[in-house]
This record gives sequence, C-alpha cells and structure tokens, in this order.
Amino acid sequence: MRRWLRALPWLGWLALLAVQSATPLTVHGATALGAYATVRVAEVNIRTGPGAGFTVLDTVQEGETVAVIGRLLDCSWLQVVRPGKGEGWLTASLVILSRPCGDLPSVAGPTPIAVSLEQVTATLSPQPGAATQILQPTPQPLSQPPSPPSDCGGLPGENYGAVTVAGPPTQRPAAVHPDLNLAVRGYEPTIAPATLIHIDGPVDEQAPQLTGLFGDRRHATVGTTYQVYDWDWECDCHGDLIDASAVTLVGLQVALGEPIFTPDSPRTIGSGYEALVLYAAADRITIKFTREDNVVRGYTLHVEGICVEPGLLARYTALDQAGRGELPALRGGQPFGRAQGQMIRIAIRDNGQFLDPRGRPHWWR
Repeated sequence: MRRWLRALPWLGWLALLAVQSATPLTVHGATALGAYATVRVAEVNIRTGPGAGFTVLDTVQEGETVAVIGRLLDCSWLQVVRPGKGEGWLTASLVILSRPCGDLPSVAGPTPIAVSLEQVTATLSPQPGAATQILQPTPQPLSQPPSPPSDCGGLPGENYGAVTVAGPPTQRPAAVHPDLNLAVRGYEPTIAPATLIHIDGPVDEQAPQLTGLFGDRRHATVGTTYQVYDWDWECDCHGDLIDASAVTLVGLQVALGEPIFTPDSPRTIGSGYEALVLYAAADRITIKFTREDNVVRGYTLHVEGICVEPGLLARYTALDQAGRGELPALRGGQPFGRAQGQMIRIAIRDNGQFLDPRGRPHWWR
C-alpha cells in the first residue's frame, strides 16, 4: 500500500505531461520507479544545470513534489523534470527524496557558459527562396565559479590541519560510500515525536555531546524526525528503513548562517585533534571520533544542510584525491561550516550502528 501511495505523485505528473505534449511520452528509468522529491523549504529554484550559475528554469514551493530522473555523483544536485518546461536541476539538501539518492542514475551536468556580445547569434540576410541560416555561438566556460550566497560565507581565521589515518584507507570512493555519504542511503520522515527524549541505559561519559554543535551549547529544538535506510552489502543496495530505533536522523532548528561546531569529546585522535573528516561536500560532512577511515569502531556524526567551510572542503578534496593516507582533522569546538537554512540534519552512530540522536542524557547532557 505504501508503495502505491508513493507512486501517486508521479502518476499525476505522467497524466499532466501526456496532456501537455502532443509527442509520445518518454518515461525516464528513474521516474518509472516512482522517484520524486518533496520540497522542505519555502521555495526552491530549478535551474538549467547543477549550480547557482545556471538560469532559473522554474520555481517550486514548500510541499510540492518534483519527479527526479538523476543525480550528480556526490548527490549534491538532483536532475528533475517539470511538465511543459523540460529537465532541470535542484539542490538535493532542500528536498526529501522518496528513495535513496544512490538508487538514482548518476549523470554529468552541463558546464555553465558565458556568451560575449561578439558571440551572440547572428542571422544572415535571407535570399529570395533561401532558408534563413542561424550561426550558433560557441559556448565558453565561465572564468570562475559563481560566488556562494552571503549566508554561506567562510569562517575567517579558521585553519584546518590533517592527521595520518590509522589503518588502510577506504577502498570505495567516499562520495558513493553508503557509510560515509549519508545521501547514498537516503532517509524518510517519520511520525516519532520531534523533541529530545530520555532514553534509559548505560551512558558513555566519553561520548561526544551534541550541545557542542552550537556556539551557545544549547539543547536543540527538534523540528523533524527521520529514519535512515539500511544498506544490504550483499547486493550493494539499500534495504528497509532502520527500525532498531524509532528515529535515526533529526532536523534541528538553527538560525540561517549560524556557525556549526565540532562537538567536544574527551578522547583525542592525536596532536590535539578530536575528530577526523571522513567525507565532505558543499552541503554535508561526516566526522569520526577515531582515526580509522571507516565507521566500524567509535562514534561517527553525519551533519547535513550546512555550507561546509570552503577551506576545509578544499583541504578534504585534495587529501581525498591524494589517496586518503591523511584526512582533515578538527579540534573540539572548532567550527566547520554554517547553517544553509533554518534546519540542519544530524545522525549519530556508535560502531556503525545508527542511534537515536534525541536521547538524553547520552548526547544532550
């Protein structure tokens, strides 16, 4: 029954597309499976390519659903289709996917172009009886990438070091690793209470405290709750939603542009650092409170809906491409980005297992 409910929005798009188009409708492979995204913020721009430098094709409002047909390799942008307007792209962090991002086909987006006046389309004067000839401009790449929004500015004065990884580096590319990039697994909203709760059981006094995510060390206001998908390593595909805990991911209310910090941990990983950056993209980060390049032992924290500090992202990208023998390291209380909107999403894991991040006194003492 649940699958039929998920398919209803896409069936509506199919009907609307069929009415608006006189040509036979081509169903893309991903959308044939019912993949769609629901907008979770006030408004989202759909652009002609994956980046702020592309033209706005359409705008969708909070609560609207959009058919999804592909993704960038790191799941930072989704390729979508709009009735009567064609294909476009939107930022993945601003929507909730109906299925894990890793299930969608990976596609390469177009490169932003800038066209000079000299390259503008020229129309030759037609001769009687001759067809008009159009000279197409030659696309030229932009000289530099577009500037990020002002709310996503860097963190002046922050410098990021690195430490040698303990043991071998991960063999699978981090961007498509379901343990390192949470977007590969995906998650869905749940009706569990959106509030911090008391959870009985032993308390690890050395667990990272999530109050440290915020400069004022406040107990967070929970806005939304989610369940993360399990991963089936035999078929290398996503499984069912993890139900060992009622909640495995939460949305926490923040101020737009608010700095987000590394939670303190009594343990260190050497040279005064407390956490290792296992994965970073423009809008998400995964940090580990031990030095291994995996989530097998120790605590791991996923944070999404942020603008990762550009210097940290550049450092991570360089070390990742160099083979991951070293990875960026963070000190306790060191900021690593800013809130991209009014909500960030976090998941906490211990020895690989996703735990309930609402739990007091485990994470919120």
